[in-house]
Amino acid sequence: MKIKFTESSGIKRVNEPVSFGVPFPRGYATHPDRLFLTTQKGEILPYGHKVLATWPDHSIKWLLVDIQVSADPGDTVVFELEKTADTSSVTADGTDPFATSGFRLRHQADRITIQSAQLKVQMNTKGVFQPFYSVEYDGRDFSCLSNSAVVLKDADDTIWQPVIEETTISHDTLLRKTICTRGWFENTTRPRFLKFECLTHFFSNTPWVKFEFSICNTNAAVHPGGAWDLGDENAFYFKSLTVRLPLDDKDFNTVFYTPESGVLPVREAECSSVRIYQDSSGHDNWFSRNHVNKDGNIPLQFRGYKIFHAGDVKGSGNHAAPFMGVTGRPAVLGVYIKDFWQNFPKSLAITKDHLDIGLFPEAFGGLFELQPGEQKTHAFYAGFAPDIPGITPLLSAVDPLVPQISCEAYHQAIPGPVPAKKGTQNRDVDLYDRLVAGFINKDIGYEQKNIRIDEFGWRNFGDIFADHEAVSAAKDQFFVSHYNNQYDVIKGAVIQFMRTGEHQWFTLANHLADHVVDIDIYHTHKDKYQYNHGMFWHTDHHLDAHTSSHRTISAAHRQFKPDGGFGGGPSAEHNYATGLLYLYWITGHPKYRQAVKDLAGYIIALLEGPDTLSETVFQQIRHLAVKTKARFSKPGPRIFQFDGPCRASGNALNTLLDGYLLTYDPMYLDHAQALILRAVDPGDDLETMDLLNAEIRWFYTIFLQALGRYLEIKQSAGQMDEWFAYARKVLRHYAGWMAENEYPYLEKPEILEFPTETWAAQDLRKSDVFAWAAFFSKPPEKQVYQEKSRFFFSHAVHELSRFDTRHFTRPMALVMSNGLACLDMMHPDFDTDQESSFPKTPYNVGKFKQTRQYSMFLNQMFKNLARFSFKKEWHWVSLQLQQIMKR
Repeated sequence: MKIKFTESSGIKRVNEPVSFGVPFPRGYATHPDRLFLTTQKGEILPYGHKVLATWPDHSIKWLLVDIQVSADPGDTVVFELEKTADTSSVTADGTDPFATSGFRLRHQADRITIQSAQLKVQMNTKGVFQPFYSVEYDGRDFSCLSNSAVVLKDADDTIWQPVIEETTISHDTLLRKTICTRGWFENTTRPRFLKFECLTHFFSNTPWVKFEFSICNTNAAVHPGGAWDLGDENAFYFKSLTVRLPLDDKDFNTVFYTPESGVLPVREAECSSVRIYQDSSGHDNWFSRNHVNKDGNIPLQFRGYKIFHAGDVKGSGNHAAPFMGVTGRPAVLGVYIKDFWQNFPKSLAITKDHLDIGLFPEAFGGLFELQPGEQKTHAFYAGFAPDIPGITPLLSAVDPLVPQISCEAYHQAIPGPVPAKKGTQNRDVDLYDRLVAGFINKDIGYEQKNIRIDEFGWRNFGDIFADHEAVSAAKDQFFVSHYNNQYDVIKGAVIQFMRTGEHQWFTLANHLADHVVDIDIYHTHKDKYQYNHGMFWHTDHHLDAHTSSHRTISAAHRQFKPDGGFGGGPSAEHNYATGLLYLYWITGHPKYRQAVKDLAGYIIALLEGPDTLSETVFQQIRHLAVKTKARFSKPGPRIFQFDGPCRASGNALNTLLDGYLLTYDPMYLDHAQALILRAVDPGDDLETMDLLNAEIRWFYTIFLQALGRYLEIKQSAGQMDEWFAYARKVLRHYAGWMAENEYPYLEKPEILEFPTETWAAQDLRKSDVFAWAAFFSKPPEKQVYQEKSRFFFSHAVHELSRFDTRHFTRPMALVMSNGLACLDMMHPDFDTDQESSFPKTPYNVGKFKQTRQYSMFLNQMFKNLARFSFKKEWHWVSLQLQQIMKR
């Protein structure tokens, strides 16, 4: 397995820590300690490892690898991770022959000690959290840092302290050790609702530390009348969140800083007070309405950043990426905040007494608002060196190295749809690749979209401007719309990174995923089960976001909605976890794993229904009322949820499969199979389902795509059982009907409300359905489905290419994530005539359908009786009363 790193930022890399996931084919390796990392010269190098996923035969599927890379500017470094049968390098007691004696971790009763090269750090595990409990560098004790603190000041100038609830060792390998500290911000007057988490990373032979600090408001929103604007009564308002490192002038006496990446450090001996403050993005539209607060005001003060010496402005610019520190006789202490200007406002400041890392700086022109269920994570670094040149390895944090692994390797370890290999020598695929490449093009791609509305700042950074929604806006209107990962842009970006190795795709996926995890997922268990831990939709169609931020619905939208059509919240229809799963596999970061579990758990909660007797009874009464009303009114088109093939059932099925692939917990697969049974049947009368009514039925293809993925996962696991036979029969039933009836959407533009470029891109879904059907069929229908798949793929990319608007966000999201099954089928290495063997397994799961609705209701009633709680019942009732009062 070859792993390549290309240094393209002009930075000299010295033992740069890099962690990444490596995919392996089934059966290749079962023990990580029999895999060795070598250079091009054959030298064996030390590395750390952790198994992230295994195949059904328990061989390694994904292995997280920790290595350290050194490279000169512009160099390319290649490593190889290979298997050997020789176990002589593994000692009898299991110790690692490459273990560095200077890098170790010791867990005591109330503290953890980490020793790395010249750096020794102690962290407390009880009481008030401190970034550093004690620090020694090069044998000298920096006692001043033992008073380090995280300081949260609320709107009333009250200080909140982060009190530790638990501390765990979340990662412990040869080259990296990570401590996870969780707890609550507390003061003497309010109950606990502000959660914090800090991941502290230590690296072998590296005297600097990486922190990832999160703050989360676990309250539920009131969302009056179904609106989710800023200003919710359960929001938390505060003036600042600062990491403070005390200084002692006996140890440190000279300030240095570099305002922008690539600018050499500037020594400042005349002044002991220096501050770099980024107030806005620094782009032309820095005063964008994208930054309105709850009152509709824009609290930004100036463009870009300013440098202050003793309170006086000494410099300014647009995009700060500063390093700042202090020098002294024994050592240099330096700090850096990742994505400084992108996550504005930010500050770094040094006075005679302390160094302040301003995650939410008090210099901002207003209060910060952390919405209910919202969190924010910041990454920053602190490190030591003997002199200023010695701090330069920290420059790598500006633009970390990204590994390149062959697409063929990824192809073997990703469940369908796989990252189809390039080099097809097919004109349609070449056109597809040119279309996709436009999304990371610096002139027309997502970066320019985001600059247009200034999609920056701590809440916005990482999301993408939904420019397709602005086509109906007035020419003089500054229109803001957020995309919120619709159609799983994260998955699309990760897949394209695997196909091409271009680091821009990885950067896009990383930034967007971090935004989704923090901002778009609703981090509370205190609201309705229909909302808790779900994902917020994109901004409502064709409407400016106003003060809804990234939460879809603003009260300002009500005037544009019909009676009964206003309001909403997280939903199964907008629930995407596959990209987060893939990103977990290629980075190993636990936040992506937790996000997948949260989203899959959200789907299970929706499928299982109410968790109180009160709501169970209420829902049954409402259901009967709806049925009674339908008897005396003209029936409209049936809208599917989980009871038919649609967006909700399709995205829910995908998310449950993601949960299964992450954990291999059969609970997820059981719910997935129950959902399939509930949504579709091999005997469905497709002629009466109005599937050609594109406006209300187009998303049946989403479910069929997910069904194909389910079959591939079952087949890979060797579970060719009655559930597999049932799903395969359903897929072939629908595909057979599609082969006779489906057509490209834009051939009948008169039945579409908006016959736009999006419909051309949506045809790629049909291509995928036919490709999946071909994979699970035998001749002669196999050849029919293959031909249909190629036809819809070709038609989609050529039709989309005709539109000047082809690079809008929504069609690009569709192109990145769809058509992949057909791409795989069209690759020269794919054997289109391969005979698949499918056991003739009889299925009788359909016999449960008739009694399922009643059994689900009874099961839910019994479950709620068993866990009955007056507190929970009253909580649900009070939520309903609260909603009624706020309407």
